Amino acid sequence: MTDPAHLPQSHHGVVGDRESDQRMTIQMTTPVTKAGFGSLVSPAAALAGRGDYEVSYTAPCLVKYQFPGPTMLLYASPSAKGWSRVVMTFVGPPDSKQSRPVTPQLPPALNWFIDNVVERFPALQHALNRNAIIDGDTYFMHASERTLYERGNHTSWSRQYYMPAAADAAVMSWRKWIDKFGSSLPVLPSSAADLPPMMAREQVFDRYNQHTKDCPHCKAALRNTELAIGLLAILGAVAAGTLVVAAVNAAAAAAAAAAAGSAGGLLPLGVAGKLAAAAAAAAAAGAAVAGLLKFRQLFIFNDYVHAGH
Repeated sequence: MTDPAHLPQSHHGVVGDRESDQRMTIQMTTPVTKAGFGSLVSPAAALAGRGDYEVSYTAPCLVKYQFPGPTMLLYASPSAKGWSRVVMTFVGPPDSKQSRPVTPQLPPALNWFIDNVVERFPALQHALNRNAIIDGDTYFMHASERTLYERGNHTSWSRQYYMPAAADAAVMSWRKWIDKFGSSLPVLPSSAADLPPMMAREQVFDRYNQHTKDCPHCKAALRNTELAIGLLAILGAVAAGTLVVAAVNAAAAAAAAAAAGSAGGLLPLGVAGKLAAAAAAAAAAGAAVAGLLKFRQLFIFNDYVHAGH
């Protein structure tokens, strides 16, 4: 969480674009002490609209991103060896207009949609944006932690990883804090044997048990989505039944006309209209159900593959 440089790489298409100029310089403004540390982030031209911002760590669990507008607070509380609980929120002055940080690297239309639609509904914020940021790296970190401990322990990071860039300064400061002041924490693994068993992706990205069931916004959204799926499925079934009945009646009318020797081949205007309306309604209901099923999955399980972002 103290590494802003990873965002456009790991969360490409969510909060950044790895194809654009994402260079940044991180200067430490407060040295590593028992109380934490502070840094100033200067992004490249591609992120110039955001301006410089501060990233600080206050022991034992607070990481703060002080943007020119809002302030993002991240609380990470270790709950067991290999496990942490993360809480994120945005805060600002009492009467200020709260808004997300500027993201000029995103298309204008997408920025408009996020600001005017997603940001107005907490459940959409969580499902489409916030959760993807918070849990997107979970499996990667789950596996990387095991690699770190299989090759050594939490103090051997400087020998295992080469981090020469200025953008690595905050991560290195966090590791130095752990070495100096966090080594005695009871939740810090001492070896690979202390880590939980390697979990399947379905367990790591279990969004329902990790978030939805305890979030009133997402829990209500999931309930309403499932209700809408049920109602649309019923409407689709009714439309499909109507289509079948209309088709049967049309076939019967055509057969009767043929038996009577009348000229046929074209459906009466009223019958054709009913068939078209029923078919359109059934197709629309089916498409809506398919879309809502995908949306529902965002509250249940949402895999995140870095290669696809």
